[in-house]
Amino acid sequence: MRKLLNVKKLSLGCSIIVGIVFTVFCFFLVARVLTWPPAGQTVTLTDLSKAQEIYVRSPIFPFRTGNMHILYEGVLSTNATFEVISGDKTIIPLQTGEVSGIYGGLEDWLNDLSVRFVPNGTVVGTLKITAVCGRNFTKEEWEWYHKLYMKEFYDRLQEADQKTKEDDVLQTAYTISDETAIAIAKRFVGDLDYHQNKKIKVERRLHWTSNKKIIRVTFPSNHPEEAQGPDYAAKVTIDADTGELIDILGSS
Repeated sequence: MRKLLNVKKLSLGCSIIVGIVFTVFCFFLVARVLTWPPAGQTVTLTDLSKAQEIYVRSPIFPFRTGNMHILYEGVLSTNATFEVISGDKTIIPLQTGEVSGIYGGLEDWLNDLSVRFVPNGTVVGTLKITAVCGRNFTKEEWEWYHKLYMKEFYDRLQEADQKTKEDDVLQTAYTISDETAIAIAKRFVGDLDYHQNKKIKVERRLHWTSNKKIIRVTFPSNHPEEAQGPDYAAKVTIDADTGELIDILGSS
């Protein structure tokens, strides 16, 4: 009887200790969740002359999602880069002028997110950045994401449309054949010393300022391959329809 009483006391004591430990654990867990920094941050950088970092902590498991995104938009006077670290390190180049974009997606797992802006020299401008790690978008963030996504979408459509137009122009039948273009170019260069056993290169393209169809004829250099200097003797550019001379570029 006395042994049974001792066992009951021991069991009761263990239950009390386990209950206290569990209560303390739950208290600290709830406190940690409530005081954990927000898993997203939006900043607008105005002083772009120095490197700056945005650091976002992902929510603790199991309160986090696999969402990691970086949204950015602004104007830069000089090239710069983003260094993005969340497990792996990724470099995002930022070109001079208006910049905007979206980086990220749904990940299987997440570390905390670091976004570091690194200027290339003295940069003037402004840059708005939103970094989200381990949680879903807010309403404002989702609206901005949608705006940037549609801008990228239409930019790609315009690039594809422009490329199609250029291809259509280049595929249009030229008045002057390759053989005729070479003969015309030879008249312009006269007694040119070039490599007779190498092929003369003929390129068809659009002039970079007038969009006029042109033909460039390149005569191969007679110099040894190990010699320094250009690999051509002359480059002759003519109008693809009339044969008129546009430019001659010599090797020296």
